[in-house]
Amino acid sequence: MFRTSRLLATGLSHTGTSATAHAPGTDSIPADTTTPRFTTRARLIDAADALRYLEQAYMPGLQAFARAFESQQGRKPCDQDFPVELVRLVPPNPRYAPLLIVGGMGPLAGAQAMQEAIARFGDSREIVLLQLCCVPDRTRALNENQLSGGRSDLHEQVVQAMSQGFIDAEGALETLHAGTAHLVVACNTAHNFAPEAFQRYQAQRGQHAQLQMHSMVHCVTRALAGPEQGKDAAIVILGTDGTLKTRLYIDPLQAQDLTCAVPPPDAQQSLMSAIYSGVKAFNEAAVLQHGESLFRQLAQAGLVVSGQPFVVLAACTEVPEIVRVLQARGAPDVQALLAQATVADPMGITQAHVARLDAGEPPRHGT
Repeated sequence: MFRTSRLLATGLSHTGTSATAHAPGTDSIPADTTTPRFTTRARLIDAADALRYLEQAYMPGLQAFARAFESQQGRKPCDQDFPVELVRLVPPNPRYAPLLIVGGMGPLAGAQAMQEAIARFGDSREIVLLQLCCVPDRTRALNENQLSGGRSDLHEQVVQAMSQGFIDAEGALETLHAGTAHLVVACNTAHNFAPEAFQRYQAQRGQHAQLQMHSMVHCVTRALAGPEQGKDAAIVILGTDGTLKTRLYIDPLQAQDLTCAVPPPDAQQSLMSAIYSGVKAFNEAAVLQHGESLFRQLAQAGLVVSGQPFVVLAACTEVPEIVRVLQARGAPDVQALLAQATVADPMGITQAHVARLDAGEPPRHGT
């Protein structure tokens, strides 16, 4: 049984439990969402129950939703087809300021970010996941910027959806008495827009602003440049086309004298297929097909070598899932390559930064 405080979600309860939390697959497919309105999918008060809910109800529900959508609509869902909603852990006696994860870009990555946060922080703080699925496609917005030679209308839509989401989610936090909430955006490509969106949030909220944003880019750069990391292992940046075009990670890493590589065009196409046709569409067969092609192409290009250590910088939140699936069920040659891989996961690195702040380490510049 999942311990929840009250019924807050719409739709049917998760079959087979007496929980008042709901699985997303139990709702009908919503109309297109263009504003950050949301319902609360689940409000839980115990970390162990929240982890069970995510694993047993919420994430399977996302997969069921994707299957139902494809059956009804005749196409695989994209991020924007999923509902905008909150999943909340609100322990009765939090010791630290809330953590707000803005996900939904895509939904599985957001759920996994909350899962990781609960495993790390337990009942020590309120942890809220906003699945802000209404944010338009970030890579498409960056492509339109490039085509127009300036700021596109879609760029403005991304910024506006994110800033309004920050405002709305802040209003849902219940334990701000514990301190200014930590905000992490669980999408690497969205970090091209997040600073502007956060500035807009701050301008609108003024002295009432109660969020502090932590940049995954800044946290990852510090971590990879730190003395404990070393600079011998090759760093391969795996991100969306938009993230690579804007050099979101490339420039900061090179400024720290770190050598990094990006996939050649054929490997990048395989990566994008593994992200969009695979993880975002909840299609594991596509993850395996395109993920195996990706790492074989990286090996053919000499960027990774079997038996030699390398770092996979997961510059897209779907990349850790791709690696996990390949390590578990990939072809033997791909598993051999990945046996030497260290995944630098920006979400995990940023959550570790928040944990250091909890321990009393002063904030560092740029976070």
